[in-house]
Amino acid sequence: ITLSCGSNYKIPLLSLLKSIYLATDPRKVRIWAFAEEDDSDRMEALFEDHAYDKLYPRENLRVMRFERMLDLDMALGIQDHDAALGDHKRGHILAKNQGNWVRYYMPKIFKEKLGDAAPNQYLYLDCDMLVLEDPRNLANEISRKMGIDAQNFNSSICLGAAQRPSSKSTHWGAGAKALKTMGVQIKAFHGLNAGVLYIDSECWMQTGAVERILFWLRQNRKQRVFNQGRVGSQVPLYFTFYPAHIPLIPREGWEEFPQPWPYLMFETKWNSKAKSMESINNSSIVHFTGIQKPWMHSGLAVHQHLYSYFNVLEPRTDLFSPEREAEREREREERERERGER
Repeated sequence: ITLSCGSNYKIPLLSLLKSIYLATDPRKVRIWAFAEEDDSDRMEALFEDHAYDKLYPRENLRVMRFERMLDLDMALGIQDHDAALGDHKRGHILAKNQGNWVRYYMPKIFKEKLGDAAPNQYLYLDCDMLVLEDPRNLANEISRKMGIDAQNFNSSICLGAAQRPSSKSTHWGAGAKALKTMGVQIKAFHGLNAGVLYIDSECWMQTGAVERILFWLRQNRKQRVFNQGRVGSQVPLYFTFYPAHIPLIPREGWEEFPQPWPYLMFETKWNSKAKSMESINNSSIVHFTGIQKPWMHSGLAVHQHLYSYFNVLEPRTDLFSPEREAEREREREERERERGER
């Protein structure tokens, strides 16, 4: 399993580690926490204080330091001289913290750092989630379906992501033309959520996945393609991969773009946005998307209730104490006043 959040995400990171520990056999599941440059020391200190042999066996919880990816900076237009523009402008490009993007570079980093000991496949997880079912069950289900296809290279499956059901068509904006030209049937494709990804490392590198992602970042700078004001690390995947069960039907001009690669869909329960106890009980991984995080006062009550069982830094009773409830009420009143002033 790989993680990419920084050491400043202390509560969600440690809560996620506890959930993995309770869901699986920690003696047989190794976790790699990727940390950018100097943050690796802070991550080690955090684990030393709270995690090593407390939340997870030391031998199976590792910190992987990575250096800034210059090719990513260039594709996003982040150059040294951009520092003069100020943090506000640069902050609109999410790659300022490359932890948002390192999930795509992990195969290369593993290969460079570990050589032949690099994992063949890994499950990437965002830190705003809890694991409720043994992730090895997912691996056992899909791992054999992934990897290089020697008979048909273009059918190789390098990526797995949760099914994203939708009863409505997705608004693709300016990117619809490119997707149609490449042959992606957008009426049946609703994108994917990059918070839970299953990646075959060798396949990922051999098919040039990172190069294709960088192509679309450069393309978006030249002529807006993504239907977003800000460039997030998830959006380029929509143009780089397509659902393996939907045939690709290229149109005239498809040669202008790198060929999208098929990805494998797995059950939605492995990346669930559950908002009720009933749906949580049917989830394998609960993903707390959006701005209402359960470790914050603005979190949904049902999420906070679930999270209280995994929050190792705060006693469970404190989450629902009268003092905390009064504090939440004051925050609600403050938000209402702000809305009224606007």
